[in-house]
Amino acid sequence: MLYEIQATESTPAIKLDEVNSSLLIEGESYPEDVFGFYGPSMKQLNNLLQSGSVNEFTCNMKFIYFNSSTARVIMQLVDKLESFAKNGINITVNWYHDPDDDHMQELGEEYAEESANINFNVIAN
Repeated sequence: MLYEIQATESTPAIKLDEVNSSLLIEGESYPEDVFGFYGPSMKQLNNLLQSGSVNEFTCNMKFIYFNSSTARVIMQLVDKLESFAKNGINITVNWYHDPDDDHMQELGEEYAEESANINFNVIAN
């Protein structure tokens, strides 16, 4: 494990796994300082993907709820993954949502539309 944060009431669990070339973000996200919370993990992700040792990478997002500040961070993450995909890394994003949560499904579909070079899957789970 390269980087791991345990979930709290207002922040998701984050697991960046160097061995399996994967990132998991799971839970609710409404931290007071969204950039302070996500900044270190985004830096670690950037370092991993820039290392030249990754050919394939999977990002699994399993949000229950997130606020508008987190939505901006997710868009930055998707943009970052998109840029690495353009540079030859095979990127897959799995966006998991509750089958009864139409809003979270629609958000996943919106992010998928911004991802021309990413294999973006919106999955009811």
